[in-house]
Amino acid sequence: MKENKRIKIYALAALMISVLTMSIAYAVLSTSLDISGSATIQESSWGFELGEGISIAGNNYETTGSAVYNKPVFDGVTATYNFSLTKPGDSVSYFFRIYNIGSLPGEIASITTSEPLCTSSSNNTNDAELVCNNLIYEITYSDETPIQAGDVLSKSLSTSIPPTTCLKGTSTGTVRSIKVKITFDEEVTTVPSSTITVSNLKTTINLKQTNKTCISDGAPSEPV
Repeated sequence: MKENKRIKIYALAALMISVLTMSIAYAVLSTSLDISGSATIQESSWGFELGEGISIAGNNYETTGSAVYNKPVFDGVTATYNFSLTKPGDSVSYFFRIYNIGSLPGEIASITTSEPLCTSSSNNTNDAELVCNNLIYEITYSDETPIQAGDVLSKSLSTSIPPTTCLKGTSTGTVRSIKVKITFDEEVTTVPSSTITVSNLKTTINLKQTNKTCISDGAPSEPV
């Protein structure tokens, strides 16, 4: 009997040692992984303004017929202009530049043009409709290339230097002004008998931040 008890005690002691050994092995295999770091966000700025542009020929504006041009007024992101047309075929073209005053490139997100409103000085609705229905409003780049969503304006080296413009799908471009041309259709066979005031001639160019690059191809398409 004593011998059997001794054997059981030895067996129990061996089991305890075995359990203890496994516990120690588990503790050795346990560990923790810590991943940490720090970051610096570099200073940057976002901003665009409108300024006076120039045509391919080096003019600030162009007129045809009896059109009368008045110099536009600039106030940061807005440009306001006023002109007068007299007869069919008269037109006036304004040129604007977009200046990148920030440190980030921008991309044209969308372009919206409002419907013009015509008012007769004598409340003659026929005259008002005649003008509004035959007023041709066009907005392009100075070389008459279409402006479209996806065009990229590069980061400028200076706030006084207009950014390089890359057309949608291109990575190189030139400095481009925007051309706004308003024409009283030359095919109109009658003229209004009253003075017509045209308002709401408005185009909004919406810009967004972009990661696309736009570099100069070294050949400006207009005087700078």
